[in-house]
Amino acid sequence: MNVLLLKNVKGLGTAGQLVDVPRGFATNKLIPSKLAKFPSVEEELKAEAFVPNVEKDSSEFVEWAKATVVKLSGKTLLFSGKASEKGHLFGSISEADIVERIKSDFDVDVEVSQIHIDKKIKDLGDNRVEVVFSPEFHAALTIRVEAAK
Repeated sequence: MNVLLLKNVKGLGTAGQLVDVPRGFATNKLIPSKLAKFPSVEEELKAEAFVPNVEKDSSEFVEWAKATVVKLSGKTLLFSGKASEKGHLFGSISEADIVERIKSDFDVDVEVSQIHIDKKIKDLGDNRVEVVFSPEFHAALTIRVEAAK
């Protein structure tokens, strides 16, 4: 069954791409999650016409990804929050918080789905975070959490 991807889906394709998936996967996962939709005839034609541009888009993406990895790799983002005496935050640092901080500090647009955290950030100290743009391009950041004064 052909569906039109509305967002990038890891291991499946990129937004705007027409992909063939099993019917159950489309109707139970992709469409309810608003990751894909059933394409109209016009959208199918546009998606097929879009394929020849993939090579150009891919080379532009590679250049952007290389520059972004250099810009972000090894950098530290500082967060502060209320914490207990034992060093536990009264809340957590989310992927969305990290996306906002990357945008404000480095003027780089990333999506929440590109942020990979080993475990929720709920403690003071340093935490390692990966920003994954593709299997070939990823940047490691340090998230430093300090107690608010």
